[in-house]
Amino acid sequence: CVNYAFNMIPLGESHWKNAMDRATEQGKGDVMVDIVFTASRWGFPLIWGQLCVIAEGNVAQSAAYKR
Repeated sequence: CVNYAFNMIPLGESHWKNAMDRATEQGKGDVMVDIVFTASRWGFPLIWGQLCVIAEGNVAQSAAYKR
């Protein structure tokens, strides 16, 4: 998630890749299939806002995956 001051100034970065990286780490794999990306946004007009990017799917391990 990334917060926005005055609903315009980002106070961080929110990327689709970061959401997918976190999902593969939590699933203990390196490949995601059937991925669905969603974005959720809320805020108070002209004061504060937040944008969240969510990646959902099936996590698997490829043959080359080593941990």
